[in-house]
Amino acid sequence: MVGCLALLFFSAAALVAWFGFFDNYQLPVPPRVADGDKVGHVAGFGLLALTAGLLFGTGRRAAVLLSVAAAALEGVQLFLPTRQASVTDLLASLAGIGLGFAGAFALSALAGWVGNGMARGGDGGSRRGEELP
Repeated sequence: MVGCLALLFFSAAALVAWFGFFDNYQLPVPPRVADGDKVGHVAGFGLLALTAGLLFGTGRRAAVLLSVAAAALEGVQLFLPTRQASVTDLLASLAGIGLGFAGAFALSALAGWVGNGMARGGDGGSRRGEELP
């Protein structure tokens, strides 16, 4: 499971970097959606944060590192002739990071709840170390 998550994390990181640094206008895309690139920022960084949260935990360090990476990506775009940096793009990336870590936290909590009761035949409501009648 960890290997699959690691592969998904690094694949998401590669895709975010590719779409952030290179001219992607040659790719076949569906018809333009208003602010569709913001959806891409939320989805890309959301997937990155979700997998990072599941792999490394939902601590502050991973969230800060991803936030710095998002800001750096927008900063580098200032110097690329085919890209355009935007504060709203950065905000969409940060929203994706927040949603991704919230999802990782929820999945981790759900896995802990299932692991502490339901998966072992309990009712899911027992506390650690407490025997069910």
